[in-house]
Amino acid sequence: MDKCELLELTKKFNQPNSFSKCVYQTIEFINQNYFTELSLDAISKSVRYNKYYICRAFKQETGFTIQNVVTAMRIEKAKQLLKETNLPLSDVVFMCGFSSQSYFCYMFKKAVGKTPLRYMKEHRSLPH
Repeated sequence: MDKCELLELTKKFNQPNSFSKCVYQTIEFINQNYFTELSLDAISKSVRYNKYYICRAFKQETGFTIQNVVTAMRIEKAKQLLKETNLPLSDVVFMCGFSSQSYFCYMFKKAVGKTPLRYMKEHRSLPH
């Protein structure tokens, strides 16, 4: 998911009436639980819809898979933490729901175009 797609999705998410109840509830659940180990079964149980129905409806209405959105939310939260805190990278990785630092670095570079450490150096405020 590139920056333009993420921006488009964010605009859509800020207009809850543009989604069915199922998709809206799924987005809300992901937003509240992105930092945990999310599974389709957990989402399905929470929103009380069949997991195959959720996947199909979500893709049709948003244009993205649930996994794309979960990853994008995690990357956005990581960017925020890398900019605004002095947390070590390992803490940021796990606070954002990634189980592996190497996978996080791979996904971050794919989404942002630079490594997390480079991003942190370029965006983190220097102490006064």
